[in-house]
Amino acid sequence: MSLTAKISAQKIVDAIESQSETKQKRISRFQLSTLSISRICKRRVMPTIYLDSLSAELNELGWCMFQVENTKYGFVRASSVKNWLKMSSKTVNGIEGE
Repeated sequence: MSLTAKISAQKIVDAIESQSETKQKRISRFQLSTLSISRICKRRVMPTIYLDSLSAELNELGWCMFQVENTKYGFVRASSVKNWLKMSSKTVNGIEGE
């Protein structure tokens, strides 16, 4: 029986937190293949609407999920994004105008 997006998201977060404890290091990013995600979620088919729901549930748990390749997803701890360089449309448009 397939899992709900909420249960799957919690399962993924619990697993990464367990890995963090085992390695005694806070993990802020990781990747999973589409096949791994489908196995975790116990689904043969991964419709876009399910992946969107999974992404939203992970976001509620402090993680961002995004597609990296056709068969690979990246996960980043939302709090780690706070330290990233901030860009604006003005900066980007200024680059285009050169």
